[in-house]
Amino acid sequence: MLDTQAFADQVFGFLAQQALEKSLKAWLCALGEAFPFTHDLTDLLSRLDESGQDVGDLWGLAEFNPYAVELRYTHALPDDVPLDRPAAIELVESVVTRVQRVVGEA
Repeated sequence: MLDTQAFADQVFGFLAQQALEKSLKAWLCALGEAFPFTHDLTDLLSRLDESGQDVGDLWGLAEFNPYAVELRYTHALPDDVPLDRPAAIELVESVVTRVQRVVGEA
């Protein structure tokens, strides 16, 4: 999905946001915490923070909030700055790996 001609930023951003959202929800589940019906990564990070998890390095995930499922209904697009796809892939992979460790320890 690195090909910007084949996949729009909205599609790429949506999939990255979904991977991050589901990962954070899995993290909360592994801690025995409930999570709300939300697509807001900041809200999920806040809940992890309140649960005593070190998420200080993850607040930047909020940049993917505009790509959440609400985008499908509002058609509001994030600003014209294209996503750094390789950096986004690296970020998603690092969050997924981190959550896999947490889940494995639960």
